[in-house]
Amino acid sequence: MKMLSRKIFLYLVIILSVISSAVHSQESSETLVSDRPFVSQSPRIVSAGSYQIESGYGRVNIKSGLLDVTTISFPELLIRIGGDNLELRFATNVLKQSVSFDTLGSFSDYSFSDLYFGAKVRLTNKLASKSNFALEIGITLPSGSEVVYFGFVTNFLYRVPITAQTFISGSSGFSVPNYRVSAFIFSQALVFNLGLSDRMSLFTEPFFVADNINSGNSSNLVTNYFLNSGLKFMGSNKLEFDFYFGKNFNISEANYFTGFGLTFRPK
Repeated sequence: MKMLSRKIFLYLVIILSVISSAVHSQESSETLVSDRPFVSQSPRIVSAGSYQIESGYGRVNIKSGLLDVTTISFPELLIRIGGDNLELRFATNVLKQSVSFDTLGSFSDYSFSDLYFGAKVRLTNKLASKSNFALEIGITLPSGSEVVYFGFVTNFLYRVPITAQTFISGSSGFSVPNYRVSAFIFSQALVFNLGLSDRMSLFTEPFFVADNINSGNSSNLVTNYFLNSGLKFMGSNKLEFDFYFGKNFNISEANYFTGFGLTFRPK
């Protein structure tokens, strides 16, 4: 555990050092727009010469019969570097999974999630159109001991404003996981964001994930339906907090996820 913590700390220091040296020193007064904590990301990109750091803590609880599984994720790190009409993106995370059986005891395990490298490309001129559209493309690379395969991720993102603080946004995503090269995952999400003030908003996000798992000559399509709701609060135009709670409706017994996060833009 101590060795893992040291590796995580060193890993984050190296990443932040590289980004700090790569980004221009100019300041941006534009209010940040985070991709947290939605499944559907915002089509807006970080301003050229700026970078944005998004992080959080998440917890998923699944209880079915004698089995009780808890997964904790931290730091849910996403780094976004702004450019002209696109942004570069890097993401990583650490997972702790605890499994408990009523009669057989329990055990815990730590692991890194896949590394993600990608870009978000703006498809509409933000000055000429009130609605925003963007395309996210990226690759994933295993960070554990499994056989190395590249995976890929694509997301079509859109956002339609209703008022200054209220909007509807969504995403259609398609990905091929690197650890199952013959499988695909399709996701669809829709966010309803209600502005309570210029600094606070409530949101709700229904979404589903369809996972086509191929095994040998057969395949099995598994679809899960979720609802994610929460609160976002702007501490300043460079700082945002979020809190969320959600549920998977495919499992009748206890199955929920919750968490909180922080987004800030140093430059």
